[in-house]
Amino acid sequence: MCFCNGSAEVEIVCRYKYFGCKHAGQEPLKRIPANLPERLVLLNFDSNDIATITSSDFKGCGQLRSLLLSNNMIAAIAGDAFSDLTNLQYLHLHYNRLYLNDTESFPVGVLDPVTSLVSLKLQCNTVGNLSTYRKDIFQNKTSLRSIALDSVDGARLPKPDDTIELNKLDAVSLYNIVPELGGQFDYWDNLTIRKLGAHTSGCNNKPLTKIDTKIFRHLPDLEQLDISNNPNLSLNHTVLNVLKALNGSKVRKLYLMNIGNGTHDIGKLPDEIFVSLKFINLTELYLDGNGIGDLQARDDLSSYLPHLEVLSLSYNRLFDNVINVLNRTANLTKLRMINMNRQTRPFPESDDLNKLLNLRASEIPDTSTSVDIPSNLNELHLADAIGYSYFTLSNITITGGSQNMSLIDLSCNSFPYIKGPLILRNSPYLSRQIERLNFSDCRIKYICKTLFPPDANLTIVSLDLSGNTRLGHLFESDVKGEILGNLNHTGIQILNISATYTSYLHSSFFKYLTTLRELVLNNNELVHWPECINHLNGLTDLDLSVNKLLFLPDYATSFISRCGAENGVIRLDISDNPLLDECDRLSFLQWLNHCPETVVLKNKAGVIFFTGVEKNISELHNIIQFLQINCKSEIWAKVTAWMSACMVVVVYLAVLVHRNRWSIKYFFVELSRRRKGYESQTNDEDFEYDAFVAYHKDSLTWLVQEMVEHLEGRLTVEPLRLCLHHRDWLPGIPIEENVLSSIKKSRRTVILLTRSFLRSNWCDFEFQMARIHGFDEGHEVLVVVQLEEIPVNELNRTLLKVRKTHTWLEWPTPDDAEAVDAFWERLKRTLNRRNRKPAKCTCGRIVNSSTDSRDKTD
Repeated sequence: MCFCNGSAEVEIVCRYKYFGCKHAGQEPLKRIPANLPERLVLLNFDSNDIATITSSDFKGCGQLRSLLLSNNMIAAIAGDAFSDLTNLQYLHLHYNRLYLNDTESFPVGVLDPVTSLVSLKLQCNTVGNLSTYRKDIFQNKTSLRSIALDSVDGARLPKPDDTIELNKLDAVSLYNIVPELGGQFDYWDNLTIRKLGAHTSGCNNKPLTKIDTKIFRHLPDLEQLDISNNPNLSLNHTVLNVLKALNGSKVRKLYLMNIGNGTHDIGKLPDEIFVSLKFINLTELYLDGNGIGDLQARDDLSSYLPHLEVLSLSYNRLFDNVINVLNRTANLTKLRMINMNRQTRPFPESDDLNKLLNLRASEIPDTSTSVDIPSNLNELHLADAIGYSYFTLSNITITGGSQNMSLIDLSCNSFPYIKGPLILRNSPYLSRQIERLNFSDCRIKYICKTLFPPDANLTIVSLDLSGNTRLGHLFESDVKGEILGNLNHTGIQILNISATYTSYLHSSFFKYLTTLRELVLNNNELVHWPECINHLNGLTDLDLSVNKLLFLPDYATSFISRCGAENGVIRLDISDNPLLDECDRLSFLQWLNHCPETVVLKNKAGVIFFTGVEKNISELHNIIQFLQINCKSEIWAKVTAWMSACMVVVVYLAVLVHRNRWSIKYFFVELSRRRKGYESQTNDEDFEYDAFVAYHKDSLTWLVQEMVEHLEGRLTVEPLRLCLHHRDWLPGIPIEENVLSSIKKSRRTVILLTRSFLRSNWCDFEFQMARIHGFDEGHEVLVVVQLEEIPVNELNRTLLKVRKTHTWLEWPTPDDAEAVDAFWERLKRTLNRRNRKPAKCTCGRIVNSSTDSRDKTD
């Protein structure tokens, strides 16, 4: 990970293995790069593969103040490599492959030019067969304040003389001391050493097993002692003797981390430890990583550590005793910070282990939690520290603590159900404030809406609920904003609900959180902009990164712009979302390209656009130009396609209407008749006419002289009743209604087909109405009588279809008497119906008329 910073002064940082961050295509440095800037003040090449330092590597870097080269493979340094570094203050060469006993690997006098050195780290290289410490390391270092180096077995640190003046030295760390810490400081009685560290590092297997307590006679000004990471020491023996030797000393900070009881856990910390601590006015005590299962002090800790300000007990085995230990610190009135993070269970017996593994959640009762903490406590660290017995938290009562606590960290515990309420009581203060309340990664699946009661006079600046992957379902089901609604009474300003697997938030979810200024929603499953954010008019920081957002709608960008304008600034992070660069997202892309000055886009490098090819925000201007050109043609293409589709639909409807025009006409005429009260015939006996005759006026003579005489007149034995429009229709009634009424009141409809009939629209109307009426009634009513020869090509499509499916009667020549008689006999049989209803002329009747009551010539 490399970057260069600065203008007047240059800082270069290039740490390849830093936190395991290896970038594709980037290799670790094998050597110091050439042509370093002259204005260079900091050079950090930690964690690379540099093997040698040459004479020319730092030429011209006279302003360099910090040179960090730890965790490399440096095996050789040129004698004049640091000749220009007269202003160098910090030199880190630890964790390399230098051989201090080899003058080719680490030449004599190589550090002489760096006379301004303040801090030197040389530990975790190789001492080799040295029998004394090298004096040249200490010579001409009048500004040196801190040094860390490997111990030389049985050797004393060099005696100060005219060339070794270490009057400012106050911090010394020795590594890999074998076998005893003691005589190394015999010559340093006159130096003011305030900080001493003695460690066993991972690069050497030499263990420290003894500490000669006489060493502290040579270090009368010692204020900080760190003997951490020496697993072969014993708290119960060696360290106990050290504590006794520190009786009445100036030591205020004591680091006893990762010591344990030899190779085993301590279990209970013995009383002798506390009795010895009683005579040391400690302000800070670090006992992390020692396998402590309980504190065996008979009284509360205030009688042993009355001046204690910091107590750290992380990485022990206080899993089931955390609350008990906390309560025993309640009278430590000067205590500012307690760290009890990362506790584990003591090793259980096999039966207890099986019981623990088979423990069910339903078997764990609700737990009322009451904790007494020191009155001035500012930070409480209990991450991954509280036992499984707190499966459900109810009535959380914290007694004590300062008025303004900066942190209560309860993260990484197991609290599936938090019922509350959270109460801070027995305090002389009218109101309390917690800067940061951390419930992250607690496996929470339910939070009661009364967790933060409105009458608690409690202010919570920041609440962290991130990493609770089961909370997403609870949040999605909250349609009233009740779950976090009571946070409004706490004046909440920062809320972190990232990594909760939330895919949707109801528009009322943040309805009551009007004081919120920072909202973290990253690492969720959000596909659409949560409309509930629109309630948060005071937002100054919004993190929506690592979701599934495709774009931000116009009302969202308007809201963000308004918040920036009203609140001075708003920081927005939408990185690592699958944003689409499509035409319908153009307004969002344009807003993104021209964000208001009050909208600060965080992590720009992570803003990616997807349309088959991944593009970053540096290409946004080109993306917008491309879309503006292509979207116009796309819009016209859409308009053309829409208009074409409309035209196709219109044409289709027109064809459909044309093909069914007579059915549509029939429907509307029938509708008109029924509105006027006409009734349809229900059976054959109800018909008033045997037949309605549809004809052209050119056929009137044949109708009167032939058809009426043979079917109604004197030439028939059983007269039929015919409906003729020139005779039976009343004037003043629309022709369409008369036609349909006559058809419905007649059992059959007779068509007198002639060329004139084919040319008449009214005749065609009568024919079509009769045909549709037959379909509607479910039986055939049409009888076609062809009075003259008509070529097939003169018939319309409907008549051709009827001709193919029905038998027509053709009027024979009048000279053929037998054919004429057969014609009338067949027609009578077709129209004849016994027991018909007596004729009642409801259509009206016009007699002795020789003209049509309608114009059939169109």
